Amino acid sequence: MHSLLRRQLARLGLSSDSAPTSDGWRALLEKVAATYQAADEDRALLERSLALSSAEMSALYENLRSRSEAALLQKNRELEHSLARADAIMEAVADGITVVRSDGKIVTANRRFAEMWSLPPRLLAMQEDGTLLPHVLDQLLDGEKFLARIAYLTVHPTEHALDEIRLKNGRVFERYSGPVLISGGEIFGRIWCFRDVTQERKLATERLIVSERLASLGRLTASVAHELNNPLAYVCTNLDLLGEQLQERGSVGDQTTELLDDVREGLDRITAIVRDLRSSSRTPEEDCEVVDIENPLNIAIQMASNEIRHRAVLVRDIPSGVLVRANAMRLGQVFLNLLVNSAHAITEGHAQENTVSVRVTREADQVCIRIADTGEGIKPEHIERIFDPFFTTKPIGVGTGLGLSICRNIVDGYGGTISVMNGADRGAIFTVRLPFSVERAAVAGPRPERHRVSGRQCRVLVIDDEPAILRALRRVLAGFHEVVTCQRARDALSLFERGELFDVIICDVMMPDMTGVEFYERTCASFPQLSDRLVFMTGGALSLRAEAFILTVGQVLEKPLRASDIRDLVSSLVE
Repeated sequence: MHSLLRRQLARLGLSSDSAPTSDGWRALLEKVAATYQAADEDRALLERSLALSSAEMSALYENLRSRSEAALLQKNRELEHSLARADAIMEAVADGITVVRSDGKIVTANRRFAEMWSLPPRLLAMQEDGTLLPHVLDQLLDGEKFLARIAYLTVHPTEHALDEIRLKNGRVFERYSGPVLISGGEIFGRIWCFRDVTQERKLATERLIVSERLASLGRLTASVAHELNNPLAYVCTNLDLLGEQLQERGSVGDQTTELLDDVREGLDRITAIVRDLRSSSRTPEEDCEVVDIENPLNIAIQMASNEIRHRAVLVRDIPSGVLVRANAMRLGQVFLNLLVNSAHAITEGHAQENTVSVRVTREADQVCIRIADTGEGIKPEHIERIFDPFFTTKPIGVGTGLGLSICRNIVDGYGGTISVMNGADRGAIFTVRLPFSVERAAVAGPRPERHRVSGRQCRVLVIDDEPAILRALRRVLAGFHEVVTCQRARDALSLFERGELFDVIICDVMMPDMTGVEFYERTCASFPQLSDRLVFMTGGALSLRAEAFILTVGQVLEKPLRASDIRDLVSSLVE
């Protein structure tokens, strides 16, 4: 009998033995017992099911928990790595950076930020923007402007800003600010970046000063060359006439000939120097052209010759026809700087024991210009910095430290390189490499067809504000042609208005009252029949307008003038 049925019978005062024994009653008891038995089996099954489900749920939970913890750990590692990278970048950059929340709380600030603003650790530890401002404002030249910018960006939180601030100690900071956005476009705060551009601004200012000085020096040099060319013009012309007259009189002895030759040689040297001065004084335009490397090198050598001759023997190996695409004047500036540096590396007084060499070679598709000296050489620790702005090994007041830096910028601009190394025994070798140009150098176009006068005798008008030049040209041409002279271009125009005609008109380009350019324009407009009879002469100091003019006009005479050149020119026009 089932235990539950036995307990139920006991409650009724019956037992299994005293219970009714009729078949019906016994059958009922057996059914009840069977029901209890079935219920036990069902309960046992349920318990087993619940136990199994509980184990599976526990296993599933444990699995999910383990996976979640692993994923969370991975995310934490990734976040740590990301933060480490961000911190490393923040500390590696040269800019001072800080991020400030919208409520004024400082989220982060790198070491450079603290260094730039000389912030004590205790102020940074407070992480309050308001505590830093007084310290920052105390260093600024214009604190009100700084605060006004912050106020504006607070009212306009989505704007980016870039400006420049100046400190009382002379430093200059470039300041950038922009919003920091989080998911959904919500503004978290603002990032502030400060870059110290003091050195850059100083370099720009120094370059501007150097550029202005060079421009002033160029103008002065051009003026000096012009003023020298005018007296050179009549001195050379009169010397030629003197030689001719002595020759005609038969009074030219060996000593006189030698004397005249020495004077001519001296004048030729002065003429060459003035010509180089004029070339170096021209303002270098940025436009490039095909240049024979021989030309700017020769000019630079001539300009540096006085520095070199007292220290070393110049050795040159410069072939003709080696072409590069560059600006001749700026290349000449590079070569002149390198030559002077080489000369200064050698002590004066031992010229025969030292050399400064200039060699040009073609290597593949590059032109290599090597300027070497037998001087002291460059200290190994200085070689890496030799082209840095403001780096100089010269005493204070002797060098600015910008020469080689400017040279590198010029060469870089033409797609080339400049390098330096010490020689095997002594001295230094500077090497400039430039792309070889396959183009041909520009060739001047044909001159305009000029008026020709039949017969040899003709009327010549000479216009120049220098009386001595007028007298010299009159002497040169008077024996062959009728010569009329004017000191002012306006007087020449008056002659034209009176109907006077001339077969050849020689006019100076630069004159105070009316320039040769204006005279040409007035002549073409009012007396076009005379325009092709004009010949211009110049001694330099040209304006930009005048320089453009002589490139397009017909015949141009370069002062100083030689008697034979003047006569040949007039003769060629009257044949």
